[in-house]
This record gives sequence, C-alpha cells and structure tokens, in this order.
Amino acid sequence: MRTVKKASQKIAAFGLSVSMIAGVGVTSFAADTTYDAPTSPVSITRNTDHSASWGDSTTEYITATAHRAASPTLGMMGLTATSGFGMINGGAPASLSDAQSSAAIGIWGTTLNTSYDPYYYNYFYNFYASENGSETTDDALINSSVAASPMQADTTLSYEGGTVSVSLYTRPQLALGVSSSNGTDTDGYTAQLETINGRSNTDEYYQEGDENYSPQLVSYQVTELSDMVATMYRVADAMDEITDATGAVGRYGSGQDIAALYENYMYGIPAYVLSQIEQGNIERKTVAIISAINEDGSYTLSNSGRYYQHTCTVTNNLADELNKTTVSATELQTADVVLLAKNMTSDDLKTYNVNYDSSNQLIYYPDAVSTLYGISNNSTENAFGEVFQIAMIYADQGIEGLDPVSVGAYFYKNLYHLTETGVQKAVTVNYASVSLPEGVTTTVNSSYNENVQDLIDAGEQYYIQKTLVNNSTDLSDLTLYSNGWKDAQAKYEEGSVEETISLSDCKVTLSKTSYTYNGKERKPEVTVTYNGQKVDSSYYTVKYSSNKNAGTAKVTVTGNGTQLSGTKTLTFKITKASQTLTVKKTSKTISYSKLKKKKQTVKAITKVSGAKTSVSYKKTKGSSKITVNAKTGKVTVKKGLKKGSYTIKVKVTAKATTNYKKATKTVSFKITVK
Repeated sequence: MRTVKKASQKIAAFGLSVSMIAGVGVTSFAADTTYDAPTSPVSITRNTDHSASWGDSTTEYITATAHRAASPTLGMMGLTATSGFGMINGGAPASLSDAQSSAAIGIWGTTLNTSYDPYYYNYFYNFYASENGSETTDDALINSSVAASPMQADTTLSYEGGTVSVSLYTRPQLALGVSSSNGTDTDGYTAQLETINGRSNTDEYYQEGDENYSPQLVSYQVTELSDMVATMYRVADAMDEITDATGAVGRYGSGQDIAALYENYMYGIPAYVLSQIEQGNIERKTVAIISAINEDGSYTLSNSGRYYQHTCTVTNNLADELNKTTVSATELQTADVVLLAKNMTSDDLKTYNVNYDSSNQLIYYPDAVSTLYGISNNSTENAFGEVFQIAMIYADQGIEGLDPVSVGAYFYKNLYHLTETGVQKAVTVNYASVSLPEGVTTTVNSSYNENVQDLIDAGEQYYIQKTLVNNSTDLSDLTLYSNGWKDAQAKYEEGSVEETISLSDCKVTLSKTSYTYNGKERKPEVTVTYNGQKVDSSYYTVKYSSNKNAGTAKVTVTGNGTQLSGTKTLTFKITKASQTLTVKKTSKTISYSKLKKKKQTVKAITKVSGAKTSVSYKKTKGSSKITVNAKTGKVTVKKGLKKGSYTIKVKVTAKATTNYKKATKTVSFKITVK
C-alpha cells in the first residue's frame, strides 16, 4: 500500500444554505445580452491540403463541416468550420441584431474566445458590413438553411458546387455527421466524393487537389450520454489522422485532451455526487419529471428521455419508485424536485389542484439555460445540461463548485474555450432567463474553475477506486458508465492514481479530549496519520455531535471513498462548569418595642449573583428565635427575643444543572435588637 501523498483536489464545504424553490428567493438581474460584431474581417488562406491559416500566423488549422446540433462539437474540439447547414441556433440569423444575440456567434466568432474561428468571425463581420454599407468577405462561414438531420450527410446539391453539397463545396478536411451509426459510414457523400475526385484541372468546378480529396468522415451518435463521449473521441481520432497526414492541428491543441475533458466533466460530477451519497454526506433526492398536467387533477410523469438520462444516475425517479407514470397531487408532492416540460411554470401545477403546495420542492424548467440552440439539453450540449441539472438539484448542499453558475462557467471556459471576460459574458447572456438560488448570481466566483475541477477529480478517483481497483459493479451497472470511462481507465493503467487507505489502518487523534462547558460547541481538531505521515484533510470529512452540553461528545471521521475509506468514531468529554456565587449581605437592627408587639422580617441578604439556576437558603448558626426563609432568604425575628446582638450564619446553595456543578457560599451577619 502506498504512502499517502497530498492530492490537488480540496473538496471544501461552505456554509451557504440556499432556497431553490421556483419564484422564492431568486435573483433577478438586467444585463447586456448582445455580442459586439467585428468591424473588419480577418484574412484567411486555404492551403493545398485544405487546412486554413489566417492573419499573420503560418500555423495550419484543421477545417471541418457539421450540421445543426452537431456544429458545437466542431467549436469545442477546435475545428475551423468552413460550412454546414443550420449551424447557428439550428438556422441562420436574418440581421445584425439577430447575429449579435446568437450564442454560437458570440462564443466562436468574437475575441471573447481564446482562439476564435475565423470563418465564424467573418460571418459575423458580414452582418456588420451589410448593415453599415461596407464590403463583405467571401472568406466566411457558409451556413445553408437546409432543414435536415445533424446525423446524416448533406445531400442537398449546390449549383455553385457543381452537383456537390454546400458542406463539401468548401473542401473541409473533416465532415461530422455523415451518419448516426457508430462507424464511419460514408452514406450520402460517396457519390459526391466520386464527382470531386473525378474532376480535372480543366473542369469548371475543379479545386486544387480535388483528385486526391478524401476528408475524414465521422459519424454522430447522441442517443445516450455515453454515445456523445464516443463521438468526441471519434472526432479526436480523426483529428490525429489529419495531423499525421498534413501537419494541421486544432485551434486549442490536442483533440484527445479535449475529448477526455468532456468525458470527465460529464462523468466526474455525477460520480462525485454518488460518492457523497454513499458516505452519507448527501441525501439522495427524488425527482418527478412532468410531461403533462391532466384535467382530472393527475400528473403524467416521464421515466425516459433526456431529462431522465441526466438525473437518474444521482436521484430516484418518482415514476420508477411508484411504478406508474400517472400520479395524484398528493403523490407528486412527495418528490423533492419537479422538472417541468417546456413552457410550464410552477403555477401550472395548480391548474387543477389550486391548493397544491410546492413550498418544499425545487421546481424548474431544465432547458432554462440558453446555450446554442435556446436549450441546454441538446445533442453534444447534453454534457452541459446533465451537469447543470445535477448542480441545480444538489446546490442546497453547500459544496463549493456544485452550483449551476460555477459548472456552467467551467463548461464555457474549458469546452467553449472562452476568456474569463467571455465566461462572464456567456453566463450573463445565457442565464438571463434562469431563476437562480438565493445567494447565487451571474457574477462568476473567482475560484469556480478550481472548485469544479476538484469535484471532477474526486469523482474520477472514486470511480477508479470503486470500479477498477475494487472491481465493484455499483457504477458500471449504471447506464451512464456502461461503456466505461476511457480517461479513468488510462490513468489507472498508468498507475497515476492513489490507492485507497482504510481509516482502520490509520491513527486518528483529537487535539483535546476534555473541555469545560462554556455554552458553545466544542470542536477539537482532528488529525489522521498513516504510517506516521499526516493525511490531507480533503480526504475525509468530520462531523461533531452532542458537542455542546456537558457529557460525552462524538466525532465521526468519514473517508472520501477515493483516497481514504471507512468511518471511525472518537469521543471526548465536556465537564460541568463551576458556579461562582457572590453574596451581598448587611447587618440589621430591629426595634425592641416593635418586636414586643409582633415578629419582624428583614432582608439581610440583599443580592446573590453568579448562580445559573435558582438558589436556596439555610441557617447554619444562630438563635432559634431567628429563622431564614429557604426560598427568599428573608430573616424573621420572633416575638420574645431579648435585647442584644446576634450573629447568624446562612448557607446559600445553587443546585447542580445539566451543565453546571452545585455551588455553595456561607455568609454571616448580625441582627441587633435594641
């Protein structure tokens, strides 16, 4: 077993309790929801190998085409998009104002991106030029309005291309979406490629290199979340083939690294949540997905589809729990979370049940975040939608990074490749219609990237330990992980992961084992060591119980399930505190003439302080003609006492309580009769 080494992740909790109820405690804001258009184009050079260079750079970049919902994959992977159909929000902007409000253009066609796509950039510029009477450029994205599937080849032939579709007219090096199979079927492009390859340099539509033109053809499959991961890796493999053959590269570097990051984001966050559920730090929630509200007052639930895929890994589905898809209002109210069908609101739940009480439920529309196609659960963007929903559902757990804005910002930075300014802009624009939890705003936390990365790393470590080291099927039996986790497998095989250590093999100590009650919670510092080496505190959580009042307090230490496993309980003592009594007294003089007529009562003990409970009084010395009231301490002198001076001793007692010891104080004073 290896010695413990300090890991990069620090999964810290912060004390933020948020209200997630729709319409309650939500943050509203006004923001500029448009992107600034370029005022001049960038110069683009197409090379003989069909790659592209632009500006002053001599670097050759891989060109590509895709269709509709497949197009964000090009942007994420750093492929330069020369053409396609329906690439901007499933269609095409009609005006400059439309283009300025397009997320796709703002993300990949402006300097808010760390390496913008020059064809998107010039496409955006052309709207500006047309609006302002400037000259447009031909070196821009060709975005056809053909309404077809992102998972089939473009077979709409273009006259300008000479019986070649708009997608191949620009001779991209990679075509994504040639079919929906998991192979590389050339369905739809075979005849077009034969046409292109058969041209000679005297042909009207001939382009240099046509006789040898052979793009990488990549299928696009998004049925399951794992299919999207596989698609990303297929694109990465195709990029490697192109780089090996031509030297052209992606704009953001290694496609394999980006595919792994995409995979880790999609798999890591749910794995982390599962680890916390297993350790008892998070209670698994029940989700109801509403597809219809019925006139008889019942609700139709869904237990399939994208919303179900995105939530079922880390929640219980109400339809599955009840084994039915039509439920009453009473049954619906047992869910912790309600996901609404498009265009529904929480008020719609009361359409036929006016007394429906949603005050203890999180209710939201999953597609509230506007990304590229107006929703967050579309094709490759499902990675965003999945993690966003998980963060919404469990944001009330107060875990840094597990909130809908942080996970979205991480996605924009690492997979949309935006600058920090671009990240803030994208969050502001795309979250404009989202009801955020109280305390969560569209101002991105400065440590969001590190916080989310820590969760992803911890989730991957959990998967590796549970599935690959311990050979448990708990995760591999889940649909999300049924095809494995490529990056996790690689790290495991490389031996670059830490072995899990059991708390039973560790020494766990407390900084103090005895305290005196002071009215506050006592929390001794916990130290865990293994083979004499201190274990990083991010590897375990600490919970205190019965640690305020006098008695035996408990400390429960729980491993994070990746580097450290198991639970160990320690105890410490809280002893009763002392009561320090202060008694003020005074001597009293009683008139003998009045005493002859009747008994006299005086207050010789004027004040008792320092007692934490009621006090009692008992005379311990003095004349039998003089008594002391046990409850009030007042002194009574009976008739018949002769003239003289009498010394009285009284013991004042504060009884013991749950948290305080018994205390006594004896005082003496004189009673004079004259």
